Amino acid sequence: MTDLKRLLLDRATVVAPRLLGGVLATVNEGGESVGLRITEVEAYEGALDPGSHAYRGVTPRTRPMFGAPPRVYVYLSYGIHSCLNIVCAPEGSGQGCLVRAGEVVWGSDLMAKRRPKARSNRDWARGPGNVGSALGVSVADSDHVLELRTIPPKWDSFVASGADASSLNDSREINADEGDADARVRELFAPKSRLTLYLPQVEARAASDDAAGAPRGRAGVALPGGHPEYRTTARIGVSGPGGDGQKYPWRFYLVGERSVSRHPTPKSEK
Repeated sequence: MTDLKRLLLDRATVVAPRLLGGVLATVNEGGESVGLRITEVEAYEGALDPGSHAYRGVTPRTRPMFGAPPRVYVYLSYGIHSCLNIVCAPEGSGQGCLVRAGEVVWGSDLMAKRRPKARSNRDWARGPGNVGSALGVSVADSDHVLELRTIPPKWDSFVASGADASSLNDSREINADEGDADARVRELFAPKSRLTLYLPQVEARAASDDAAGAPRGRAGVALPGGHPEYRTTARIGVSGPGGDGQKYPWRFYLVGERSVSRHPTPKSEK
């Protein structure tokens, strides 16, 4: 078992903050690729969680949730939106993390086709249905095994510096156009599989967990990638007992990110 896979074998509320700042990438049959830096997720803990699709056990739709990580569970929302979850916890647990929002870091040339109604690039993958559209996933991808790779160290350094993506062009002009920068970022990550999840170095992620004192979804956790903290709120669109934000404050997001789907009011933030 790899160290990266071990990062996914904890309960969903522990795994969720580990995903923040990670990069999820897709490659289609035509070789087109999109990379998404994850800025917002929600944790769902199976039989322990009345807000989870897996709360009542295995069904044909939810079977992938009960598989062994690393894999994805993709479901259709309102009959039109494909929403992607990263399965976590030991096999049979039925737990996962819904990717709610992210920043498109390469593949911007595909957004006109996949997200034609987006008002700006901040909206390309803002909300779980838009994440699915931006990445080009469908329910046919459900139960697909993720390739796990480490985030290139140069990427963490670049994000931490707050520089524009064009700074990845080592010997080129810093003001390189968006298409050139886009290509350089993809070249840096070099995705080859249908679905790839890039996570920070295990040592860095472990240090982040230690800073949280075993993450429980509270503010003030230092994360690799230049983001000082994450915060949590109630999950969005979950009705009934699972929507209780006091008991289930299981929506995790990076502070200060424009792509976050909804910024909470102070009263709802924990």
